[in-house]
Amino acid sequence: MFRYLPALSAGGLDRSTLDTSILFETGNRVKLTWARTAPDLTADSAPSVDVGVNFNTAKIEYKTDFTDRLAFALLLNDAPLGADISYAGQGLPLDAFVESFAAVALLKYQVSDNFSVFGGLKYQSASAVADLTGIGGAPLNFSTDGGVGYVAGVAYERKDIALRVDLTYESRIDFKLDTAAQAAPNTILGETTAAAPEALTLRFRTGVAPKTLVFGSIRHAFWEDANVTLPASLGGTAITSFSNTTAYSLGVGRVINDQWSVSAALNYESSNGRVQSPLAPTDGTRGVSFGVKYTADAYDISFGVSHSKRGSATTALGQQFSNNTVTTAGVSVGFSF
Repeated sequence: MFRYLPALSAGGLDRSTLDTSILFETGNRVKLTWARTAPDLTADSAPSVDVGVNFNTAKIEYKTDFTDRLAFALLLNDAPLGADISYAGQGLPLDAFVESFAAVALLKYQVSDNFSVFGGLKYQSASAVADLTGIGGAPLNFSTDGGVGYVAGVAYERKDIALRVDLTYESRIDFKLDTAAQAAPNTILGETTAAAPEALTLRFRTGVAPKTLVFGSIRHAFWEDANVTLPASLGGTAITSFSNTTAYSLGVGRVINDQWSVSAALNYESSNGRVQSPLAPTDGTRGVSFGVKYTADAYDISFGVSHSKRGSATTALGQQFSNNTVTTAGVSVGFSF
């Protein structure tokens, strides 16, 4: 099934989260995924200009079996975290563009027919440019920094009913971004601190009828410990007000015939009721996603679309945002060999 996790998460910068599903697929596999996201984030008051900027995400996933019990996977993700927002259309000097990259190497060991354990290392990097003049700052460049964390998980399976439940833990990765004014990019003003948060993800799927699966996930990310804080020379203040997030997804998949299958899912993330940063002017998520998959002998192609409504929010600038949406469309191509 085509799996989608909402972008522009309300409580942080989650954009394309870690999915370990390829570890459980049969044989050698490679999968390529590309998606385009179009946010519509428009303030209720004039000027009514969309401050969200469209963006792309891409993944490459590779999996092979070393033995009948030991499998390896390499996951490359060009945008695990991100932000693309600009108030230029409102005539306000305020924008932020965050880029990131992650590479994850995992091993899975099949302890028994029903139980397996998996884990490995995750490298993640981040960089950004932002004009904070509109909130009392300045145009700044944040250099690229990366760090290494780890991933650990456990899974239970019953193949006779297509049941799998797996729990994945991701450690926190800290960034120290050399910060400079855009007008003087060679003069370092200090280090801005940020982080990819610690997270727990529970995924499940099970057959409920012939050719029918129910699947879902719960992901909790500790974003309160991952706020972006400027260096002391720029006030040493946090320019974000992230809260911990818990995102839920529940869906159903149906095999139509040997070639075609379809899926649909509901996605939810609760609001926190706080005043939001103008760089993340929504609070909570309610969405739906649909997918269709075509399978041939050695390859499969999945198409998916997700549409979500973002919860109303008042920003620190006093602007009210409501009735905002995010739409994502993507394609995934898998090869078995």
